[in-house]
Amino acid sequence: MVAHKIEEVELPPLLKDEINVGLLEHNNVTKSLKRQDVLDAETRICGALEFRFHKTTPLSYIDRFIHASAVGNGCLWPSTPNKIFSSLVLYLIDVSLLSKDLVSTHSSLVAAAAVYLARCTLGITCPKGIFWNDTLAYYTSYGVSDLRKPVTTLHKEQCSVNNEQKNKIYRKYCKEENHWVSQKAAPLQEMLFPEC
Repeated sequence: MVAHKIEEVELPPLLKDEINVGLLEHNNVTKSLKRQDVLDAETRICGALEFRFHKTTPLSYIDRFIHASAVGNGCLWPSTPNKIFSSLVLYLIDVSLLSKDLVSTHSSLVAAAAVYLARCTLGITCPKGIFWNDTLAYYTSYGVSDLRKPVTTLHKEQCSVNNEQKNKIYRKYCKEENHWVSQKAAPLQEMLFPEC
């Protein structure tokens, strides 16, 4: 379990409550371990192996999510992502860092919300006329209902570029090398979830 962890979005079924582990002791007693016991053991193992940890950010997920977005629109894997779309996703992720509500949100969810909002901003829809499809849901592990709150929060941030910090981000993405994505008009609130 320890070797492949990036971010615990949901605990494995074994760690939800407690685990009954048959430990060979002097009298063959079955011991019950709590979730925290397992996490403490993982921490000790990682410390003994001198692992270095770092916090994942939305940038850890965007390559996969952007490619899933292109594949979901009929491109073959590996696809060459649309540069404007990629720049817009990066812009939205930068904007998300200024929201106290989004900073405490799982990085993968923020990345998925940025992809959703970028698709909405650029009008990229699936053949059914919706912004999110089964391919994106599969590769991100998020459905539209999961994205509603972070997308709405990110949209509010996208619409307000009034303070100095946001203006710096706006100016950074208002250049040719970033395809002027900060100048793209934010979609109307009612356009965010047309299928609902």
